[in-house]
Amino acid sequence: MVKLLGASVLVLGSGLAGVSVGGNYTRRPRELKSLQTALKLLATEISYALSPLPEAMANVAARSPAEAASLFRVAGAELAANTGGGAAQAWQKATARFGLNTSLTGNDLALVNQLGQALGISDRDDQMSHLELVLHQIDLQIDEAQAAAAKNARLWNYLGFLGGLALALILY
Repeated sequence: MVKLLGASVLVLGSGLAGVSVGGNYTRRPRELKSLQTALKLLATEISYALSPLPEAMANVAARSPAEAASLFRVAGAELAANTGGGAAQAWQKATARFGLNTSLTGNDLALVNQLGQALGISDRDDQMSHLELVLHQIDLQIDEAQAAAAKNARLWNYLGFLGGLALALILY
């Protein structure tokens, strides 16, 4: 009876680990699309609303999807606090905190972090060109993430449960 319970826990635990990894693959495209939407809102704030950057960040945070709102909320708060580091440092801090709670890869976060170097230090047209470049690169990342999700999500779901079952059979 104890062996059966142990085997069940092993299969369930490894299965849940596989589902967790598979879930990261399915969340990444959704998070990238949310980030893309939020960056488009930021582009609108910069080009049409002509809002100061802290205000633009707060507006974007209020209107963007939940997955991306925290990035702009933290960046806006850092800018409003005026710690002396400027927009680039505020954006870098916000990106670092944002990356902890997402399924985004290091490349995804590097793209977002790269944008911070242009925010607040150049004119509107230059900021728009940087935003357009990052949006285009995120489009490519979305395509890659969707392909990876289609290929790997179910694989990890099955692999977790089957790996746990195989390990339970070997051990018992």
